[in-house]
Formats: sequence, C-alpha cells, structure tokens
Amino acid sequence: MNKKTLSIIILGILVLFYLLKDILFPFAAGAVLAYFFDPIACYFEKKFKSRGLAVSLIFLIAILVVLIGLLILFPIIKRQVLLLTDNIPNYVRIFWNRINPLVVKLHELMPESSSNIEESLNEHVTSLSKIVVSSVKKILSGSYALFNFLSLLIITPVVAFYLLCDWNEFCKKISDLIPRKSKDKVIGLYREMDKILSGFIRGQATVCASLALYYSIGLTVTGLDFGILLGMLTGCLSFIPFVGVGLGLVSSVILALVQFNTYGPLIGIAVVFLIGQILEGYVLTPNLVGDKVGLHPVWIMFALLAGGVLFGFFGVVIAVPGAALIGVLVRFATDEYKKSNIYLK
Repeated sequence: MNKKTLSIIILGILVLFYLLKDILFPFAAGAVLAYFFDPIACYFEKKFKSRGLAVSLIFLIAILVVLIGLLILFPIIKRQVLLLTDNIPNYVRIFWNRINPLVVKLHELMPESSSNIEESLNEHVTSLSKIVVSSVKKILSGSYALFNFLSLLIITPVVAFYLLCDWNEFCKKISDLIPRKSKDKVIGLYREMDKILSGFIRGQATVCASLALYYSIGLTVTGLDFGILLGMLTGCLSFIPFVGVGLGLVSSVILALVQFNTYGPLIGIAVVFLIGQILEGYVLTPNLVGDKVGLHPVWIMFALLAGGVLFGFFGVVIAVPGAALIGVLVRFATDEYKKSNIYLK
C-alpha cells in the first residue's frame, strides 16, 4: 500500500466520521469509559487472574454507584428543573422590574433614544423567556432527544464493557499493524498521547465531580434556589475552559437578583465562585490534571468553536483533548522537518 492509497483511506474515514457524527456520541462515550477504567481493570486482572471477572466487578460497582446517585440526586434535580421551567416567566418579570428603574433613569438622561431601548429590551426579554421555556420542553420531551438519551444509556455501557474486556487485545492488534521501521517513533507518539489523554480524561473527570459537589453545596449554603442544579451544571461543564464557571456565575447572579431583595447574597455567591476558582486553579487541576494539554488559551477557544461547528456538542466534548493530540502530531512533524534535508539545506 503506497502513501497515496493510505491518505485516501484516512480521508475516507474522516469523511465517514463526519457524516455519522449524530450517532457517534454513545460509541465515543463508551470508548472514553473503557479508557478511563482500563488501569483499574488491569489492577483487578492481576488480583483475580481474569479480565472478564475484573471488568464485571468494575461494572457492578459502577452500576451500584450510579443507582445510588440517581436515587439521591435525580428526584432533587428533576424537581428543580421542572420548578425552574415553570417559574421562568415570573423570574423574567421580576428581573425586568429590578432593572426598570435603571431604564427610567436612562430615559431621563436620553429621552429620545431610551424609549427605543426600552421597547427593544422588553421585546427581547419576552422572546428570550419564550425561547428558553420551549427549548427546555423540547429537550425533555423531544423524540430525538429521547433517542439520544436512550442510546447513551444503553449503547454506551455495552460498548464500554466489550472494549474494556478486549482492550489489551485491541491495542496489540493495532501495534501489529505499525510498520516495523516506524514502530519506535509511533510508540513514542502513542505514549505521549496516552500521557495527555490519561491526564486529561481521568484527571478532568475527578475535577468535574469535585467541583460539582463543591458548587452544589456552596450555592445551596448561600440560600440560592436551585443551588444543586446550578452547582451540578457548573461542575459538569468545567471541563470546557471558561464556559462552565462563566455560565454558572452569570446564572447564579441573575437568579440571586430575582430571588433576593438585598445584594448581600451576591457577595456570598461571589465568594463561592472565587474559592472555587482558587480550588480548581491551584489545587485540583495542578494535582489531578497538571499541564497535560499544553495548549495556549487562544487555541483552546478556537478548538472549542471549531469542534462545536463541525460536530455539535460531541465536538465541544472532544475539542480540547483532540486539539492536544493534534498538537503532539504537529510537534512531531516540526521535529522531523528540522531533521530533514529540506530544513538543513
């Protein structure tokens, strides 16, 4: 097989992945779970001398943890989601009443332009509330969303189980396909990529879980309604740089302005997020993830936008680790170029 044929095959695989992007998420999630639990499976395999028994034990423990979590958290989150959805129009009205004095003062300062601003704000706030309510209802009741949820719930564990059982064999078969002359270089690239992925996936999952627990408790202690829901959302989205904390902070501040008559709770919310950022930036991420990704913040933002445009939410999820792996390949290609006759001449 020549290089041209290999390039065509790789291009065809990438095009196929793009065309099938809508159904890839549960399979990708299953692969991530298998990769996440592989070290644990290897540890249990040494203890019990059986890969199948080790994987079965891991899944039994995981199922028990998930069931306990669902029994405890699902009723609370469901109640808060439904309550928030029902109260969005009322919250919008209260929020508008809070900012209305500012609009009045603006009208006094600029009588000609402020009337248009007021009408525009009123129109946009009303439209936004309707869009949010309808979007949440569609997400919760849409058949496509239900299909995605069921596929994620059913297909992902099955894919993860079989991949985890055959992980070592799968890696061995891939290793056997590596050209003999390039095997050392390819294995070196694989180890560097594995270091990045293991640090990001396993470390970031622990960071997200820790932050979700912290923000849920912290926001609830401040007296904020839906503190558990906003805390879980902030923690789970913290794997996307700047997005999780930004969305959580803005949502919490808006809800606090609607819920409380004083500005005191805003100080408490600000303290919660400040401590959360210190905890994430100086304790959790350095110790659990480290500087594994090695990307400039600008490239991270570009990767997030590009991944979202190309593959939707799935693209956003894989954007940062995918960009990090591409960075490994770019650095390898740069090193090879500097060793080539083209550069040395």
